[in-house]
Amino acid sequence: MKSTMLLIARTDSESGKLISSNVDITDHEFIVGTITKGSRPLAQVLAEAEAKGATGAEVDRLEREWTESHEMCTFNQGKLSRTLFLFALTSSRSCRECH
Repeated sequence: MKSTMLLIARTDSESGKLISSNVDITDHEFIVGTITKGSRPLAQVLAEAEAKGATGAEVDRLEREWTESHEMCTFNQGKLSRTLFLFALTSSRSCRECH
């Protein structure tokens, strides 16, 4: 290709879904999580399942069930709702408005 361009990007090495920090404010519009009260963070749920020897399919099922059973919104929407926001994944899918 004879290109002199070098492209560098940051990403999660597996899927780009789980994050551990919301420190970069430019990421806030892409961080999706939940305001569902009494909820455990998705990362914790998945880590515990993997530690117990869950298969990839079981982990995928847990993630799907978790996201379907929680009210999802962006980090900024959660912050505006002045409620506990558990950030869990980055996604481009649309989110319901937080109350």
